[in-house]
Amino acid sequence: MRRRALLLRALPAMVFGSLVLLPLLLALDRLTYVAAMNPLSAISRIDLRPAGVGALEFTLVEAALSAALTVLLGLPLAWLLARYRWPFHGLLRALFTVPFVMPAIVAAVGFVMLIGDDGPLVALGIDLRGETGLVGEVADLTGWSHPGHMIALLLAHAWFNIALVIRFVEPPLAGLDPVFEQAARLLPGGSTLRGRLANLWLPIIGPNLAAAATLSFIFSFTSFALVKMLTPGSYTLERLMAESGARAGIPEYGMVDARIVLGSAVVQLLVILASLMLLGRLQRGRARSLMGTRDAAGQAALPDLRQHPFGIWRPALLLGMLAFVLAPLLSIVRGSLRVRTVRDEGGFTREWTLEGWRQVSTLRWGGSSIEEALLNSLGYAMITMLIALPLGWAFCHVIRHGELQAEASRDPVVARRWRIWAAGNDLLSMLPLALSAVLIGLGVLLGVLRTWPSLSMSWWFPVLGHVMLTTPFVVRVMLPAMRDLDPAHEQAAALLGA
Repeated sequence: MRRRALLLRALPAMVFGSLVLLPLLLALDRLTYVAAMNPLSAISRIDLRPAGVGALEFTLVEAALSAALTVLLGLPLAWLLARYRWPFHGLLRALFTVPFVMPAIVAAVGFVMLIGDDGPLVALGIDLRGETGLVGEVADLTGWSHPGHMIALLLAHAWFNIALVIRFVEPPLAGLDPVFEQAARLLPGGSTLRGRLANLWLPIIGPNLAAAATLSFIFSFTSFALVKMLTPGSYTLERLMAESGARAGIPEYGMVDARIVLGSAVVQLLVILASLMLLGRLQRGRARSLMGTRDAAGQAALPDLRQHPFGIWRPALLLGMLAFVLAPLLSIVRGSLRVRTVRDEGGFTREWTLEGWRQVSTLRWGGSSIEEALLNSLGYAMITMLIALPLGWAFCHVIRHGELQAEASRDPVVARRWRIWAAGNDLLSMLPLALSAVLIGLGVLLGVLRTWPSLSMSWWFPVLGHVMLTTPFVVRVMLPAMRDLDPAHEQAAALLGA
């Protein structure tokens, strides 16, 4: 019976691990063979092509700056949503979450339309794309090469990841019992705003805020579409691998590309694995005792902004952030109504028309209409949800069980083994976020599809990729909630037959 229970606990790790690790091992094996060198030696060959020179430095800099800007913009917004009631509060939270669930290519198109020569920012004198006017003057004065492109990329990454800060930071702020804040004001360490920040707010939201910054760094570090379209002259490791990956698996012909992809993949894997380990440690160390204590009466006691005596900076900030979030989306809608037409005397002009929308219903891609594509997307999303939710719950249960066993064990050796087991499963659940799409695609093409060619024609095959990508998010949402539960409540429920 004990062996069967252990097998059931190890089953999620075995299934998920095979889906994630098999393509990775196949890709690394092929790249090592074609590159004719080991992965660590390939790191020094990243700059074999001109595009690779400075790619690692640019990737680290833009990811770090993007994470910092995301926190800078997201923290005040999370505070406003958590501490005040707003008209259409649920709708506002949903709108601020929309960027994170948008495809990266849609976000890139939205920012291209926003900063393009026909976009609203140019009309305001801010030309981030052509870098004329004020942006050009900044470049001339500072010697900064393409500042407009970098600013656009940082804003796009912050726009894309701002929902992470809201989702991580808002719950502990909204769930804090007002009694703790009132008590802090009476104590010497909380009598001032600075004291409350240091002794109350930072201990509560600090781990969650750092976790959100870590995830923002990871997603910016692996960015491809936004980098390619907003900073066409710059390369991240992900873009470098994507543009070198087509030839990387071909012996002799693709040796240089294989070395570039292999070295870039190893660096990316090491950096993101370190970030994921930090993320797991941050979430394990988050405060639990003050969380989830605000009841319905406490929620009703939140200050109503319409009766608040302090100025209008709060609604102004909220409206400004709402405009920032909606601007790229509205630019896409605006761009869909603008069509370029060639003039007889040369050049082109833009006209307002609904022709693009009229053609959508008649166009077909790969034999599928837009209606069929939409139904396929909804179907795959539903199937993915039905698989990823129980798989993610099983992972969370295994991780939390290991943590509780480590806490309860009096034997240091046994406790250490349980901690390693829990941390290993936690890291495994996040591993898909550390792997390059190029590397996974190469592994699937070289290994799985060559071994089982008909697999690519199976309708359910795309579900595997979606499950790999969504399960980490299920774990990151469910696991903190499981850690917030008092084990005594579960024991009491078991005694009561519930």
